Amino acid sequence: MSSSLKFLILAAIIFFGVKYGGQYLLSNEFELYADQKKDPATCEFEIVLGKLHYMQDDYDKAMMRYAHAVDRCPNSTMAEEAEFETARCLEAKHLRRPAYDAYVAFTKKYPGTKRARIADKSAEILQGT
Repeated sequence: MSSSLKFLILAAIIFFGVKYGGQYLLSNEFELYADQKKDPATCEFEIVLGKLHYMQDDYDKAMMRYAHAVDRCPNSTMAEEAEFETARCLEAKHLRRPAYDAYVAFTKKYPGTKRARIADKSAEILQGT
C-alpha cells in the first residue's frame, strides 16, 4: 500500500472518529453513561469541556460541566479542580459575594493545597473591593 493511500485512510479514520465520536461525547447518551458509571475519565472530560466554555466566556455552561464532575467524582482531585474553577467562573461573572463565598468554602474544604492558597488570596482581594 502506498504512503499516500495510507495517509488518506488515516485522515478518513481521524475525520469520522472526531465527527461521530465528538457527537457522542456531547450527547445525552454519554451523559447517562457517565452518570451511571462515574468513570473518572468522564469527570476529566467534563473539566476539559468546562475550561473550553470558560475560555469562550460561557461561564454558566462551564459551571454546569464542573458540577457534573463534582457529582460524579466527589472525592477526587477532579472535584477539587472543578470546585475551584466554579469559584473562578463566579468571579468572572462579577458575582463578587458568591465568588467570595465559594473561595472561602474551597479554602476550608481543601486546606493547605496550592489552589486553597490561591482561593484565599482571591477571597482577600474580593473582600477588599
